[in-house]
Amino acid sequence: MKRNVLEIYALAVCFFNVACFVIVFGIAVWNVVSIAAPQFTMNNYEWQQFQSDDTYSKQLSMGHSCNKDYVAPTGQALTDARVKALNDALASQRHGDISSLIHNIIILLINVVVFLAHWKLASRARQSAG
Repeated sequence: MKRNVLEIYALAVCFFNVACFVIVFGIAVWNVVSIAAPQFTMNNYEWQQFQSDDTYSKQLSMGHSCNKDYVAPTGQALTDARVKALNDALASQRHGDISSLIHNIIILLINVVVFLAHWKLASRARQSAG
């Protein structure tokens, strides 16, 4: 009877490992997409701020609302600042997603080890019971 319970326990752990694996794998795939195309997964509000010089200028002005002497750049200087800020935001997005992908890979590796150990345990319990 105990061996039967052991097999049920091991298979239950395997089942939950598979469910966890599927969820974490989906998140990891999203991280890969985000690393490859960070503009696709960037926050919509943040993305819209970089779409034109006008919206970027308004965002700069709001960010410096406490400083009455601040004058936002205009013309090519504004465009250059917007492009640089966009590239910085995309690099930051990519960096965060690389970090998240590494965390997910670690979780997946642990998941595989736990799954294989419990699958082997279930196989041994089944052999000794039968």
